[in-house]
Amino acid sequence: LRSTISSAMLKKLELKSPDKKNILLPNWVDVENINPEQAKIHRYLNSNAFKILYSGNIGEKQDWEFFIRFAKSIKKNPNIEIIIIGDGSKRAWLEKRIIELNNVTLHPPVAYNELSDLLCSADLHFLFQKADVIDTVMPSKILAMMASQKPSLITGNLTSEVATIIKNSNSGAYFSGTDLNEVTNFVETLEKDINLGKEYGVNARKFVSDYFSKDKILKQFKTSLDSLLE
Repeated sequence: LRSTISSAMLKKLELKSPDKKNILLPNWVDVENINPEQAKIHRYLNSNAFKILYSGNIGEKQDWEFFIRFAKSIKKNPNIEIIIIGDGSKRAWLEKRIIELNNVTLHPPVAYNELSDLLCSADLHFLFQKADVIDTVMPSKILAMMASQKPSLITGNLTSEVATIIKNSNSGAYFSGTDLNEVTNFVETLEKDINLGKEYGVNARKFVSDYFSKDKILKQFKTSLDSLLE
């Protein structure tokens, strides 16, 4: 028996060893811990603006050059606020470049017990990845974003596992990251159409609850192990 954490990796295993038993054990999310029904407004996201949130590592994998272009473009809309929570190798670089941007605030990471409040207080989650980075797994970070019942805006390689998930779940938008206009247009559409954002958010939470919840993933894995023992 061999296990892998993504559908793409599973297909590779099946091609290499079709005669062996391979099972999928993907990342999961605790949908009870990230729970919009119990969440309170987080202190970093308590304004009346349309709030776009990035929470996580501020590193080389993310496309921060594109982010700066995006932040400057969206600055013309005074009702849109960008909040970044995190730390990493690019934080100092980012701090210098957002000084002139009054629509962007940067905060240190929050404690784990604040995560649900933080994620559920956003109106839109964003993640700008470099196009040459191809995720072959579904990052737990994105599962938590989706569990918060809010839409996601992600850029990166269109062949990634994440692109497939966002499309199949109808929980937001995934772009290549080369067209600034389509990204800003998507944000401005959601800022104007609250119901569309709610629809994406409901789809997101339902999708991860159905396919990536902690209980379901571990139950499926146990079933696979039990079948082998029999």
